[in-house]
Amino acid sequence: MASFLHKLESFVEKAADIVHEVQKGAHLGGDSSSHQHQQQQQQHTQQQQQQQQQPFGQPTSSGPNPYGNQPVYAPATANPSPPNPTHHAQPSAWDHSLPVHQSDNQPHPHQHLQQQQQAHHQQPEPQPTGPSPAHGPVPDPTPEELRDLSAAAQRIWDLDSCRWMPGRDFQLNLQNKTCVSGTSDAAREPLFKYIDVNKFKQTPSFDLFYFLLNAYNPVDGVKDAITPEIASAERRFIDEIAKTAPIIYLHKYLAARGLCDRSMEGFKQELHKIWFEPYRRVVDDDSSSFQHTFVGEIRADRDTNCLKVVGFHNWIKFVLEERQGRADYRGFILPKSRKGRGNNPTGEEHVLCIQLSWMGEIKNVSSFFIGTSPECEVALFTLCFKAGQEDTPTRIVVDDVDCAVTVKKYHSQRKGDKIGSAFVEVI
Repeated sequence: MASFLHKLESFVEKAADIVHEVQKGAHLGGDSSSHQHQQQQQQHTQQQQQQQQQPFGQPTSSGPNPYGNQPVYAPATANPSPPNPTHHAQPSAWDHSLPVHQSDNQPHPHQHLQQQQQAHHQQPEPQPTGPSPAHGPVPDPTPEELRDLSAAAQRIWDLDSCRWMPGRDFQLNLQNKTCVSGTSDAAREPLFKYIDVNKFKQTPSFDLFYFLLNAYNPVDGVKDAITPEIASAERRFIDEIAKTAPIIYLHKYLAARGLCDRSMEGFKQELHKIWFEPYRRVVDDDSSSFQHTFVGEIRADRDTNCLKVVGFHNWIKFVLEERQGRADYRGFILPKSRKGRGNNPTGEEHVLCIQLSWMGEIKNVSSFFIGTSPECEVALFTLCFKAGQEDTPTRIVVDDVDCAVTVKKYHSQRKGDKIGSAFVEVI
């Protein structure tokens, strides 16, 4: 037990150090210059003095782009050989020649967990430079869709105009299959061989989503410090996705069934509460629907004296962590049915089931959409949470692959039902 507690303490410190380092620069590139840092600190001080708790739809004060002048991602170059297991350099997201697998000898963090709060105060808000995606008239839900949740989910999928395309926007390197009980790494190279560097900053929802992926400590039992910058980014994220076709349709659908506020402003408040209102897993306010589903969490299993990865059902988060050497792709997993298109993945799909490790802890199976926009995933999971049954997955067809969207509810005594987890599975 003593060794387990020591490991847990070390991991909490490591997670805090990662959050601190990512938020210190607020991007994946190199460190800012001292002059730039001082400017950001001055701008942030001015923002804090001026910023008030703002309702949805009101603009926030401007600030520096958290990514600097560099793109969010750079195209990855496939590793010509597997990384040396006995020696790894600290990988950089911008150095295309370095391996991106998990580093076994990263510097041990010595900074206290309170640095997370200090990092939050250093973190400028994202300032997306691209326009919101344009879309045509969003259809009203049909009688069939109002009767059949799968038909409504399919409609949301079809309305995702910001979905990325394999071969054009990204390229996967599937390598070898594994299984849930697999103990060896079946993939010696990264999952993402290439990804477009420019598209992430072109769409505000992607830009804000990235910012929020780095805003929370992933360790269960550590209460997150929600600063004004993070709270503002949460509201702005909801504002941006509310302009998109998947969320507009979701609102129409839920309102038609009497499951949400009929006004868009009221509905945005509901979305924020569903996804960002913190709730208790170990201590008060140490988790949220967004954090578990998209960011992922590390949980201590005291029955087995082990740490385990839970949640982590988002492709953008995986790309970020893989490129920083904190996540390792360990092979793809075939569906249980062994039938249909999903039994023969080619790397051209928008959904995948894999085994991964994150910060040294293995998750035996994790599945997520690939290439989908944040608004599409929020819309699909919210639809199933509000209109579906917890033990009844919602069927959907993704690129001729039969899938099921599952939402698990977390029952909070103080705050009611929350999204405990949400993910897609190949069936």
